[in-house]
Amino acid sequence: MSSQYECLRPDHLYRDIFDVDAPSDTAVGRQVWPSRPGVFIRNQPAPPSVEGAEHPYPGAIERELVVGQFGLVPPWVKSASDAKLRSTKLVNARSETATTSNNFRGAWLGAQRCIVPMMAFHEDDLRSGKAVSTRVARVDGKPMGVAGLWES
Repeated sequence: MSSQYECLRPDHLYRDIFDVDAPSDTAVGRQVWPSRPGVFIRNQPAPPSVEGAEHPYPGAIERELVVGQFGLVPPWVKSASDAKLRSTKLVNARSETATTSNNFRGAWLGAQRCIVPMMAFHEDDLRSGKAVSTRVARVDGKPMGVAGLWES
């Protein structure tokens, strides 16, 4: 289970690779853990339609970079303490159970999918019998985009 990832550095990679502006918020650090702020790329919500107005590029999808918490908080959570407890555990959604899990179903069926830009993520390697944190990155050193789900 991935429990940590590295944000893109330098900031120009956001524009070069993902065609979005770099985050202006300095609260996003280089390393991101559950319950800490991180960034993700999502489709911008459709603007309200105006009678008679047409979009200059029909069918075009605009993307935006959003700062959010790493770790999903389901919408049915009632208290802040419960949200804090659950978000650290809900950092990985399995494709086999995303449609049936109470935690991820709403975001999955609502098409609240996103791209999490990162340089690398850390996985526990259990081959030795103990959890050894292992950095996983592209061989060429370029950034990668990992599929994610987001929730308001």
